[in-house]
Amino acid sequence: MKEFFYFFFFFSMTFILLYSKGEKKEEIEIQNVIKYVKKYALFAVEEMEMSGIPASIKLGQGILESSVGNSSLAKATNNHFGIKCGKTWRGDVYYHDDDLPKECFRKYNSVRESFNDHSKFLKNNVIL
Repeated sequence: MKEFFYFFFFFSMTFILLYSKGEKKEEIEIQNVIKYVKKYALFAVEEMEMSGIPASIKLGQGILESSVGNSSLAKATNNHFGIKCGKTWRGDVYYHDDDLPKECFRKYNSVRESFNDHSKFLKNNVIL
């Protein structure tokens, strides 16, 4: 009986510790998303008013593609949407390993520029 108690106690404590760490990590992730939305909602709404692309789409993709603004690409280039150079890009560039090594990504002077270019990119690359 004593062994069972120790086993049960150890199992319970392990479960509680693992669960509480997962909950804390999830809470931090949620807080990071909220911070991102607060920080960039104005850009997204302004772009929505100019381009018609819903702010929720822009924020959702920005959150996903940039890891809430914390990816190495987002930090180095202000590129929150993972937009690659393409054949017609004439702005600053940054080479980053993605699907292939040393792929060319667009580099922006600000996150606002990234949001603006994302609107242009979506409007010009719509497949009907």
